[in-house]
Amino acid sequence: LSENELTGTLPPSIATVSRHLNLRDNMLEGSFHVDLFAKSNISSLFDLSHNHFHSLLPNLPVNILNLPAHLSYNRFYGSLTPQWCAASHIRLNHNEINGTLDDLFTADCHTLKSLYLSNNNLTGTIPNWQSAVGLEHVDLSFNALSGVLPPPLPNLKSLDLAHNQLEAGNMTEWKRAVSSSGLHQLDISHNQINVPDSWTSLL
Repeated sequence: LSENELTGTLPPSIATVSRHLNLRDNMLEGSFHVDLFAKSNISSLFDLSHNHFHSLLPNLPVNILNLPAHLSYNRFYGSLTPQWCAASHIRLNHNEINGTLDDLFTADCHTLKSLYLSNNNLTGTIPNWQSAVGLEHVDLSFNALSGVLPPPLPNLKSLDLAHNQLEAGNMTEWKRAVSSSGLHQLDISHNQINVPDSWTSLL
C-alpha cells in the first residue's frame, strides 16, 4: 500500500496484519495509541515512513524492533526508552524526538547496527555508548547535542554528527579510527571542533 496517497488515520485493525506492513509515502496522519502495535506479529517489514503521523513514539515489540522498522519523516515525539536498544536498526530521522540519549544507552545495545536520528530535537551529551559495540552506521546530525565526542566504536563505518554543539574529545583516538579502521565516513562539521591541519589528508 505504499505510494498510494492514502489519507486519514490508522484503524485499530491495522495491528492484526501478520507479516508485512508497508504504508510508506502516503498522507496518513493523526495520532494513535502507543500500544497499538504492542502485540503485533508482523514478521518481515514495518514501514510507516514519509507520512504525517503526529503521535508519541509507539511501543514496539521485540519482533518488530528486530525488523527493518522505518518511522522516519513523520512527527513522532517523545524520548527514546531502553526498549529501543533491542532494535537492530533505529530509523527515526526527521521527526520530533526530544530528550537525551541517556536512557537508550543504559541498556545492552549489542544488537544495534544502525542509528538514524538526524533532524530531531535531541539535547544533552552523547553518553558512554560502549554497550552498542556493534554499531556500524550513526547519523545524529542536525540536533542540539553538546559535550565532548565519545571514544570511537570499533565497528563504525560511517558517523555523521554535523550541525550540533559538540566539542573535541580525544581527537588522537578519532584520527587513529579514521586512518586505520573501517571508519570510511566522518562528518563533524558545524560543531565547536577545530579539526587539526594534520587531518586534511584523512577527511
